[in-house]
Amino acid sequence: MLYITVLFLVFAIFVFAKNPLNITSYFLIGSIIGWSMSLLGLLQYLAKLNLSYVIVKYFFYVPFGVWNDLVYSEVNIINVIRFINIGTLLFVACMYLYMIYFIYGYRKPRLASYIPCILLVVQLILYDPEIYRELYKITLSLNILGYDAFNSLYKSFYSFTKVYNLLMLIIPLIFLIMEFLRRKNLPIIREYYFFNLVGLLCIITFHLITFSWAPAILVSIYQRTTYLIYEQPKMIPSFIYYIYPYLSVFCFTIMLFATLKYKSLKKVYSSEHHSKHKILKKNNFGIRALSHSLKNQLLAIQFESEILIDELKDNTDLLETANTINNISKQTIERLNEMHKRIQSQSIILEPAYINDFIDDFVNNQVASMPNDILLNYKLTSLNPRAFIDEEHIGECLNVMIKNAIEAIEAGDDASGIINILTEVINDWVIISVHDNGIGMEKEIQSKIFEAFYTTKTGDNNWGIGLSYVKQIIDIHNGNTVVESSKNKGTTIKIMLPLIM
Repeated sequence: MLYITVLFLVFAIFVFAKNPLNITSYFLIGSIIGWSMSLLGLLQYLAKLNLSYVIVKYFFYVPFGVWNDLVYSEVNIINVIRFINIGTLLFVACMYLYMIYFIYGYRKPRLASYIPCILLVVQLILYDPEIYRELYKITLSLNILGYDAFNSLYKSFYSFTKVYNLLMLIIPLIFLIMEFLRRKNLPIIREYYFFNLVGLLCIITFHLITFSWAPAILVSIYQRTTYLIYEQPKMIPSFIYYIYPYLSVFCFTIMLFATLKYKSLKKVYSSEHHSKHKILKKNNFGIRALSHSLKNQLLAIQFESEILIDELKDNTDLLETANTINNISKQTIERLNEMHKRIQSQSIILEPAYINDFIDDFVNNQVASMPNDILLNYKLTSLNPRAFIDEEHIGECLNVMIKNAIEAIEAGDDASGIINILTEVINDWVIISVHDNGIGMEKEIQSKIFEAFYTTKTGDNNWGIGLSYVKQIIDIHNGNTVVESSKNKGTTIKIMLPLIM
């Protein structure tokens, strides 16, 4: 058991050293430290009482020489009891806060979530042997409680805190299970919850088997002298000692597997999107072939039109027609080059990102290129949700949406207008909305706007591929695209991205 503890600590240091720390990581580190303190304190306490070495041997696998050193060490046994209690309460507090922060994720937990930890501090104080003895002296001198009543009160408090500490571990665990069952929009998050639950169940079960009796005073008072008598902890049944090392190896293996599994989930997730990227490339192959064929034809038309321009210098009417043909050819070739460039850049790399920070940067960069008579506003949710996104492509999607909004406003009677960008969180989705007060569209058109090459605009540069590109990119993000519009009342286009913690 001692070696398992050392291995677990080394493994934890290795994992956290290679990964950036967040608040949940600190709570997890705290729970590991608390668990280790409790276990090492228990070993020292058993040694100071010189209890059965046979039990300790099976429980901790401690060599006899080390055991003798512990037995004859000059460590104050009261400090050892404090060490055990601090470790146990630190484990409960950190496990509780870890699960609370895990449940809240991107949201800041409510202040009420911290209140249960206050009683843990009270336990730390009241389970101190010296404070226990001083309280007894005070009640005795003031004739408030007798010896039996004082001990009965402490036993009642002990029974209450055992249940209380258990509930602090079990109730958040139940909420985590409920959250796991609810999470269905993003497979990687569901699996992340699952493997965290597996690890937490093992850690908590392992702790409760060993320290269901802690924290405790571990002393009693000799009635007349207030002398402290040290007691043996109410530990697990003796037959479990023999299987305990195997149980500890099993739990440690599960925790190791649960921790490492999530590291592979991100790779799997990236691999899945790499496959989708290949499908996207195949889908765009036809577009590339078509654009290449059109470009060759247009270059031929442009060349012939330039010859006609030279030949028709004296014929004003035909010269104007030739110039029009030449200009349209040039514009179309430029548009094809732009479309080809966009298709070539469709390499999707998904990384966790804070959506509010991303939108804030995007709008600040966008403001300078906005027409003078169109105002760009944005309003962010008070939360700061995260989602897996490719920032370059989501930025391009928003560019397309804003470009369409500008054209919708300019197509109206009043060229001035307002574009609003809004972020919100609904259930398990982060929603980015782009709303304009332009001309809007009819319902029969709304169902077609995400189709490739569908457009209601008459300009030479409008090919109807912008919103189809948006839909393809959002689909790769496991998201959804939604349009809400009414004729002459504006349009709102929403992109919905799966929420992560």
